[in-house]
Amino acid sequence: MSFLEDLLRKTIEEKKGLRWVIMDLSGVNDMDGVAIDALEEIMEMYRPRGIEFLFAAMKGPVRDLVAKAGWEEKYGKQIKFNTPQAAIKEIGIEA
Repeated sequence: MSFLEDLLRKTIEEKKGLRWVIMDLSGVNDMDGVAIDALEEIMEMYRPRGIEFLFAAMKGPVRDLVAKAGWEEKYGKQIKFNTPQAAIKEIGIEA
């Protein structure tokens, strides 16, 4: 997860005025609790700056884990996109 954390932080810092980060999880077959906690920490760190995270193409095992972590209640629609394109459409950006 450290690689992803570093990449996210670097990218977010470089993109001034960034409001949305869309995470395409189609290539992620499984995650552990540590990764879920780290993602949540990153999301909460950037929320005060007006940056929101959207998650797309979450597979069953990952969806089950985030449900156990209470993400459905905390993040609702932000985690329910079937495709990255659906997330892009939701925020009103032309792809």
